[in-house]
Amino acid sequence: MISLPYIPLDEDFNLNVALLIILIHTLSKNRNDVLLLDRNKIQIFLYLIKNPSKLEAVMILAGKQNTSIDMTETYTIKSLSLNVDILFSTPKIKTLLKKVSILGWLRVTKSDGATYFSLTTEGERAYEQFGGEYFNSVKAYTKSLDKIKSLTSSKLNSILNEVFKVSK
Repeated sequence: MISLPYIPLDEDFNLNVALLIILIHTLSKNRNDVLLLDRNKIQIFLYLIKNPSKLEAVMILAGKQNTSIDMTETYTIKSLSLNVDILFSTPKIKTLLKKVSILGWLRVTKSDGATYFSLTTEGERAYEQFGGEYFNSVKAYTKSLDKIKSLTSSKLNSILNEVFKVSK
């Protein structure tokens, strides 16, 4: 019998591109249109929207209003695991950013020695195409991150480290 290759859904390239587009659309700017989203924050926020049970803990530790997480997202094998690969996989994030850029959906802005990401008009149109139950829940989780998007990457990492200590 020939076995078919198994690609974990978490690793599906196109799904990760879609998640990245949702993330950039929602978190790239503050209400004054100041760009906020750099590569480090993308890694952290992508991890959090893929792991909603950790998102809930981060919001509590950040002192922000708790987001309601669907019970199907907590106390599962996935939620109990500490797969933090995306937090340290710079090549994976760069590949996703390159793909969105090649599609003409990514705007890259350099300011004060930092690189920030936002969507082009075409990228915004692509964002509007993501609907359905799964993407709507991802959009809701990403929207809840709006409360912490202005925190520095180091502060976000510090909060995540506390979450991981508690999770052990």
